[in-house]
Amino acid sequence: MIVAQPDTALAHLALSEDDVACERPLFDAFAEVAARQPDHLAVDDGTTRITYAELHDRALALGARIAAFVPADGLVGVLVPTTVLYPVAWLACLAARRPFLPLDCHLPPARNRAIIAEAGLAAVIVPTAAADLAAWLPADLPRIPMTAEPGPEPPKLPDGLPPAKVGMVVFTSGSTGRAKGIALHESATLRRAMIDRATCGLGPGDRLLSLHPPPTSAGARDTFAALLCGAGLHLLDLKRDGMGRALTRLRDGGISVFTTVPTVARALMAIDCAAGDGAGGNDAAGDGAAGAFGGLRIVRLGGDLVLGNDVAALARRLAPTARILVSFGMTEAGILLERLIDPRAPAETGRIAMGTPVPGQTVSVEDANGNLAKPGAVGKLVIRGRYVALGHWVGGKLDPTEFPADPSVPGSRCFRSADVVLLRPDGMLVPVGRADRQVKINGVRVEPEETEAALRGLPGVADAAVLVHGNAGAPVLVAFVVPAPRDPTAEPAMETTARTAAQRARGWRSALAALLPPQLVPAHIREVPAIPLLPSLKPDLAALRALLAEAGAPGVLAHVWTRLRSTGPRVLAMRVRPRVRRNDTVS
Repeated sequence: MIVAQPDTALAHLALSEDDVACERPLFDAFAEVAARQPDHLAVDDGTTRITYAELHDRALALGARIAAFVPADGLVGVLVPTTVLYPVAWLACLAARRPFLPLDCHLPPARNRAIIAEAGLAAVIVPTAAADLAAWLPADLPRIPMTAEPGPEPPKLPDGLPPAKVGMVVFTSGSTGRAKGIALHESATLRRAMIDRATCGLGPGDRLLSLHPPPTSAGARDTFAALLCGAGLHLLDLKRDGMGRALTRLRDGGISVFTTVPTVARALMAIDCAAGDGAGGNDAAGDGAAGAFGGLRIVRLGGDLVLGNDVAALARRLAPTARILVSFGMTEAGILLERLIDPRAPAETGRIAMGTPVPGQTVSVEDANGNLAKPGAVGKLVIRGRYVALGHWVGGKLDPTEFPADPSVPGSRCFRSADVVLLRPDGMLVPVGRADRQVKINGVRVEPEETEAALRGLPGVADAAVLVHGNAGAPVLVAFVVPAPRDPTAEPAMETTARTAAQRARGWRSALAALLPPQLVPAHIREVPAIPLLPSLKPDLAALRALLAEAGAPGVLAHVWTRLRSTGPRVLAMRVRPRVRRNDTVS
């Protein structure tokens, strides 16, 4: 177990033959775990607890229904809240050898309908007790009802089901103005679980709490890592349950492994610190912080930029034997870089190195000419291996165009990312930025072009451009909108008849909130007479930044508002008021 050797590069970690035998069906690997420990806790959602045997049997029963109802290779949607039901539904699809698409219950219905249309679902799994949850589903989409309790005589799966070509499809923000599907193979998920078992000793003695939403690649990674390693998976919906319940679960739930994005970790530490010292102005760990974080064995930070201050703040709250695991990856290739940090080690400043490549992936840094970058230089990440995504999911079909075969290794694929990193002389990689406009907000991939496309489709908008604003640890979107001339013959609409720019901005933001995930809704909208353009006719982002600087950047309320929208309504209320200044406004 490498926790005892925190200075060992993960790429040099030797895994056993069992660990690298990842070509078998994922459900079969889970079934072996369930057979070894049938009575161990598998999933606890705060209300319901089920054992490994119960999870296995329920998944088999639902899987038999899926296999009988859905054609081979038919993609199955899973519209299930963050309860014990969603691991059952996911494993059921894999038991039936059918790929699945997790749908986010918190997304606007219009967004989910667009994803469903692009995915070409054969059917969707919905809980029978949550009819309102699925009221917006297309009427012609077949539904597979799911009950909380299994039937008395569960049907059996037929023998010899052929393996599915695709295990899971995840949709993320897309630069074309539409959500983009990425098709993943089961072997990549198995490999990830085996690495977690080897790097941080994840096993039956652990209780893992993940605050990554299950429909994301990070949420899926944590779910399957826990269940394939025999750990107890603890579930909490941050948007539904709030930060306070997350802290209570950390403090009282016997959690040993905790995974989240840096922004959520900062908020949890700030709230817990305020509860511990009564004021919130002291960053030292009080009794409350020690109680919430002191029992953790591993804290994994990933999905967004990790700063030295994040590690230092966690280190003050963790036991000396605990470790901080920072990771860097992408949906197309999973976790690429990892690094275990001893909290007693000297603190770093600014952007920290995210580690070395994990086993099973070949990661190179290439310059603008396609040559390998030298130590001390920056370049784009290029990933090769058997665990790279199979391709994009377009119009209900797999499109491998952007993931060509790598001729150097049979069965391997290549993905050229737009992530730019610094290659340190010691082999560590430090994220620098992106060669395109993509950004992570609260761990969610955001393509500003998608927000621009949505804005241009709203009434009263002639043109739009979107900037990423703020520091590296807390970016937000700022939109520039050219209002459309009012047509006196047209039907009146709020966006075109509002008397002030602030009213129009509120209307546009409300309209976007009904179409897009909260991270893609701009924190601030400014009206401009025209969008400055480059000779290529693309938006001149430098000119827009200059306009923003001249007019004054959005105040802290805009940043706080974006954090609240994307995390949930029950967060940070006690931390907002002291930071609000008299001149801070938000549309």
